[in-house]
Amino acid sequence: MAKLLALCSKRFLVELSTLAATSGGLYIAKALMPLPRMHPSITPRTTIVKREPGIALVLSQLASLDMPTEDMAIVIDLVEQILIEARDGTYSSQGRISRLNGDVIRRVQHMCDRVCTLHSASLTRNVVIAREDVIPVLVSMLNNVLHNHLLSRS
Repeated sequence: MAKLLALCSKRFLVELSTLAATSGGLYIAKALMPLPRMHPSITPRTTIVKREPGIALVLSQLASLDMPTEDMAIVIDLVEQILIEARDGTYSSQGRISRLNGDVIRRVQHMCDRVCTLHSASLTRNVVIAREDVIPVLVSMLNNVLHNHLLSRS
C-alpha cells in the first residue's frame, strides 16, 4: 500500500511540476508579448473604441500604412456611421449598414491599391499583410455588426 501511495505521489509531483513549468512559460510569454497600440487617429473616436475595440485595432493597423489621412478619416467616419446605425432599431438601418459596409471595404481596398510601395520593403510587406489578413478581418467584423443588428431587431 505504501509503494502504491509513493508511486501516486511521484506521478502527482511530475504532473504538478509539468503544470508549473507550462504556466510559468505562459506567464513569461504573456509578459514579453507586445500589446497592440491604437493609432492616434483612432483613439479620439470613442464610439468605435468603446463599442467595437476589435474594429478599432484593425483600423489602427490600416492607419499605420502611409495612406492619406483624409482617406483614412473618411473610412473612420463611415465605420462610426455603421455603429450609430447599428444602435438604431429601424428597418431601414439594415440597408444603410449593408451599403456602408460595402463603401468601407471598397475605400480600404482602393487605399491599399494607391499606396506607393516602390520605396520601402516594409511598406510593401504591410500592404500585402493588409490585403491578405487585415481587410478580410475587417469584412468579417463589419458583417458581425450587421448580423448582431439583425438579431437584436428580431
